[in-house]
Amino acid sequence: MEVITPHARYSAGQVVLCTDAWANTLLEPLGTTVPLTVLDQQVTYFEPADPARFAPEVFPVWIWLDDPSFFGFPCYGEPTVKAGEDCGGPEVRPGNRTGTTDPMMLERLCDFMAERLPGSGAPVRSKRCLYTLPPDRDFVLSPVPGADRVLVGLGAAHAYKFAPTLGRMLAELADSPALASTEPYTAFRLDRPALTDAGYAAHWMT
Repeated sequence: MEVITPHARYSAGQVVLCTDAWANTLLEPLGTTVPLTVLDQQVTYFEPADPARFAPEVFPVWIWLDDPSFFGFPCYGEPTVKAGEDCGGPEVRPGNRTGTTDPMMLERLCDFMAERLPGSGAPVRSKRCLYTLPPDRDFVLSPVPGADRVLVGLGAAHAYKFAPTLGRMLAELADSPALASTEPYTAFRLDRPALTDAGYAAHWMT
């Protein structure tokens, strides 16, 4: 197959689309879309008075599973603790996010950090990022129905924890498309009920 860009024309046996919030922009011309919700997440960096208390050797990557749910990381690369509210941002289109700090989201996170992680310090900066969520918050690693030389890779907003495995699985599918009908690949297909049943109730708690 050929992929044509403004700069060149490329030929390939398989194409893997890992385009996250922009996935449907490329899938729609192929007659397929994925029911995705895109959230404008916010993460904040806190400056502890004693960074050694939050060093990787003594402080873990963590998640607080509740409603709301929060997550965070130890100091790494700089003396700050990174934290955020999981699935707490507003729904957006990829092209219309503001990039500005949401004061209500910041206040909610600061209250949690002060109560549960005293000593994590004051917030020093916040950043926004996109969460791209299928209704079941599971991965999509699948050929496109009717265009099986195109593969889709979607990480469901937590691919960073599984990046080596997801990369290997997508490479295996590209090399052997028949694997898509075998376990464990069948769980991540585009034709699973969570992606094809219009009445499927979204749930994002992991």
